[in-house]
Amino acid sequence: MPVNFAHLVHPNLIDIIGISIGILVIVAVLAEIVRWRKAISPIIQGTSLGWAKWFQILSQTIKSEVIFQQIDIGFEKAKWISHSLVMWGFVMLGASTTLNWIYNPSGYPLPIWHSVRIIGNVGGLFLITGLAIIAVKYTSDSVTRDCGSTGGYLFAFLLIMAGATGFASEFASELNAVEIVYQVYLIHLLSCAALLATAPFTKFVHAIGRPLLRLSENYNAALNSQRILIPVLKLGVELQ
Repeated sequence: MPVNFAHLVHPNLIDIIGISIGILVIVAVLAEIVRWRKAISPIIQGTSLGWAKWFQILSQTIKSEVIFQQIDIGFEKAKWISHSLVMWGFVMLGASTTLNWIYNPSGYPLPIWHSVRIIGNVGGLFLITGLAIIAVKYTSDSVTRDCGSTGGYLFAFLLIMAGATGFASEFASELNAVEIVYQVYLIHLLSCAALLATAPFTKFVHAIGRPLLRLSENYNAALNSQRILIPVLKLGVELQ
């Protein structure tokens, strides 16, 4: 019988810690948005284009920058694939965790064929595969390695730790390996907490900042094409 993680760490404790960290992350992200206020001002000024045009630019940017993860630099296939796998893997894991919290508040182990677990496992595979591609690129490309930032390395490390220990916890639970499951699960929880707590200082915030600045660039280009906003703002430098 699978190990019941609720017997190891009470779900209410996880909820309290997760919500507390989430609030801090939201405050930090909002502070970053305030810091970018000049760069993203065309988003508000874009309403002068008319609401139809404004929503058209918004939907096109969401489609290209979020859904399809457009990569500018030569549309590198490996980079596009890794970005997409990591993003959608993270989204699916978030959806799985949220659904489990809503429909299984007791934290009782669900069967492996349950839709919530299937979503989480597929998302986890996407995440680990995307991170593996990124890891290979970092280790094999000296230019990419030399240009890497501490925040980028920390973000990738914590993602790998969270993903790997998540699967390890699941396997240990299914095998009823009570002698190691607590330690593995504790590392998983700490990795997830650290991932969220450091989000404003790593490339995690890039997932919000890049589409936001690209959206601002698109509004700025449209405004300039109608000579509404002059001169052209130099956007995107904050996330380089």
